[in-house]
Amino acid sequence: MTIFIKYISIYVLLTICVHYSFGQIVTAVDLELLSDTNAPGTIALRSAFTNRKIVALGESTHQVGTTFMVKAKLIKYLHEQMGYNVILFESGMYDCFKAEQYLQSGDTSVKNLLDALFGIWWNTETQETLRYIISTRKTAHPIHFGGFDNQFMYKYSNQSFAQDIGQALDSINVIDASPLQVDSMFWKSLKKQIRYSNSFEKLPINDTLALSRVLLPAIESLDDSKKAKRIHNAMFWKSQMVNIVSDYRKLYFPKLALRDSIMAVNLQWIADSVYTQDKLIVWCATAHSAYNTNLVNNKYYQNKSMGSYLKSTYGDRYYSLAFTPNMGWGGYSMKWPFRYRIKAAKKGSIECYAAEKCFCDYAFISCNNDNKNEIERIWKSKIFWRKETKMPLFKIVDGVFYIKNMNIPTYRVLQKITNK
Repeated sequence: MTIFIKYISIYVLLTICVHYSFGQIVTAVDLELLSDTNAPGTIALRSAFTNRKIVALGESTHQVGTTFMVKAKLIKYLHEQMGYNVILFESGMYDCFKAEQYLQSGDTSVKNLLDALFGIWWNTETQETLRYIISTRKTAHPIHFGGFDNQFMYKYSNQSFAQDIGQALDSINVIDASPLQVDSMFWKSLKKQIRYSNSFEKLPINDTLALSRVLLPAIESLDDSKKAKRIHNAMFWKSQMVNIVSDYRKLYFPKLALRDSIMAVNLQWIADSVYTQDKLIVWCATAHSAYNTNLVNNKYYQNKSMGSYLKSTYGDRYYSLAFTPNMGWGGYSMKWPFRYRIKAAKKGSIECYAAEKCFCDYAFISCNNDNKNEIERIWKSKIFWRKETKMPLFKIVDGVFYIKNMNIPTYRVLQKITNK
């Protein structure tokens, strides 16, 4: 019995040593202890998120339920413990603007927020974050909701965008010596562009010309600071005009990576002109939040990413955290063919390294300079997809959040999702 207790004691000691000796690189995170300032995982996360303007929470794909669940808990921690008061989604800038207006008016329906987001986030796990945002609105430190994508969504864009931008165009015509030629063809083309947005179908050339004839001179007018001062919310409407033009151009010029460059411009404007004194949380795909993606050994990541622009602008004040699974399932349903299997990580990957060093469900891995030599030996990761890809991880993201087992998001019928 004494020998048995001795071996058990040694095992416990070794387990603790594993957790703490590798704590600088791989630190176990207990999601239920994030409010405990002495918990190792909390200490590591606090160090990572301190002195940042923007923390980007990147997901490997858009069908990862456990990632959404973990994001919800980290967002609550970032808000309550570290003072982050703004959350921006990879969804339409205009649509999220309208949803925030509803919140400001006191209409705190989850459906109002869902209507502004891509359908990939219409799930139970993401709703936890949306409900938390709503719960803060009557507190002294509410979370503000927004988006930065140059694409246009469904409900709000279809219902009110034409009327809203029409008022901005009318204001330009009042002060401009050369009035804009806003005709019926423009409105038809605008309606069609909103329908084509977020699709792989090119807007017909005649429609692009109809939009360009109005929007390009309007953008030029708003570049004149004296004129812009006379128009309410001028820079926001300039952003929307640029969003429209870049959205229909992106399929004609795919190598320019217009979407990422414009998302970076939108996000920077929000950070520096709207929420100048606030710290921001960004919810998006890691393919957008990572930087130096040209170093990834995959042809699909060679264009300059949004994160590359933001890292260049903000330096250490921009922090990119990539969520990644060891194994599990992704997709929209456990029914075939709407699911895909995430196989256990292979040797040489950051996921396998984390699994071997930390026997835990969740862990944080820092990619800072102190860990550079160790992480340089890890040359693969799943941060961009369900399979390992070769990359110099420490040059691409600032940190990695490891998830042992990934589960599929819980999607339900719209009526059930939005009944509150």
